[in-house]
Amino acid sequence: MDQLVRVLRDLVEDLKRDYIDASSDLFIRARSEIFSRFYRVLPLTPVKPGSAGDFIFVDAGFKSYQLDVAMIIPMQIGGLYRDGNGNLANVRELTDKPAVDTIILYTSRRRRGSGFEFSAKVKCLDKTLLFGERGRCEEISIELNRLLRGIAGTDKKMRTSRFFVKLAKYLEGLLELAYAIKLRRALREELGLNPMVVLDGSLIKWFSVKRRGIDFDGLDILSILLDNEPGKVVQELDNVFGLAKTTKFTTIARSYGLFLSRKDRGVMGRGFYTIIDQKGVEHVREKLEELLEGYAATDFVMETIKLFNRVIYDIHGVYVVRFPLTSDYSNVFILDTYTRGEVVGFKDHKLRVDYEQISRVNEKLNRAVPSLYTYRSRIYGEPPYGYMEVDSVVRFGKDLSNTVEQLLIGVMGSSGDASLQPLIQAFSSTIRMRYGYR
Repeated sequence: MDQLVRVLRDLVEDLKRDYIDASSDLFIRARSEIFSRFYRVLPLTPVKPGSAGDFIFVDAGFKSYQLDVAMIIPMQIGGLYRDGNGNLANVRELTDKPAVDTIILYTSRRRRGSGFEFSAKVKCLDKTLLFGERGRCEEISIELNRLLRGIAGTDKKMRTSRFFVKLAKYLEGLLELAYAIKLRRALREELGLNPMVVLDGSLIKWFSVKRRGIDFDGLDILSILLDNEPGKVVQELDNVFGLAKTTKFTTIARSYGLFLSRKDRGVMGRGFYTIIDQKGVEHVREKLEELLEGYAATDFVMETIKLFNRVIYDIHGVYVVRFPLTSDYSNVFILDTYTRGEVVGFKDHKLRVDYEQISRVNEKLNRAVPSLYTYRSRIYGEPPYGYMEVDSVVRFGKDLSNTVEQLLIGVMGSSGDASLQPLIQAFSSTIRMRYGYR
């Protein structure tokens, strides 16, 4: 044990030395300076109880079963509504809709002639808030596959198996987002409520797709799930935030430094959030132009811009802008919000700043964030009340996993088809078989 402690101490010293050396690099220092000037730090001013805005917290619990040619993802999606007084209610308590939507997403890849075909099926166990009657799930599957046709490529330009795993998980994320928007619609239409939506995790979920003739993006998939035109769906994205507990180490370190630079400890010690500094962003533009002129650092500039805003639905021009915040001075969360265009962009070797877009984003943050953090969970990191609590509603726990697995194995076994024996073994999480042992 003593030897382990000594080795770990040596490694920590190496880590500290490498971190300090990296921080002295010209481009690393420039990026840290740009980060600190882009954001303006504001205290999380408490909102008068009873006058806070209302919010929906949405999360999904799921478990993935992955084979070489297919994935099965059973999932539960649900939400909690928090009113201006901090009271939580589930969907069933507010509407005639189920408290949780139970959906199974099945995706597969099969060879078709000289190419491959990717298909997706959405299966509903019962009536759902997202799709209504079960029959609608079948219609959605047909529409999805019509859109996804051709995405798999051909023998000469075949996509890797990892791509299909990412695509399946991306569809799972879009189902969660679609549910959040549908829940907000239901509360608005049935009860006249107008809540903001908070999703657990980052909104940056679109994976890189080399076009190869593909003329759609994730917003088109979302539009199918919601049975709406993309233009109408884009408008509803304005009411959606993503709150992420984890992010890159460098972002956490820079954010922590940003908050430490404040001498005051916020209002009543409640923490800090960030908006875009309209004066600082001009310095950001000048600094990036200086690096472009002196070092032709195009890649560095593009990667730096992605720290702040990143394209999500490229065909429809939808971006996500990211904002660090802390409510306990120890843990950094990242808040994401959608925008219809870049706040800082780089095109044709020119940097552009959209000040009108910045004003809109800042106004939204100043209106929503203090209200969001008026009521908190007294747990690690002090997230807004409802953010972690929804997890218990949708959690895909061990008991539920075992039930799904045993039923799946039972259904396959009852068919009497010998070809399913390998699948029975693959899906079983309780049987540990090694060659030579029983």
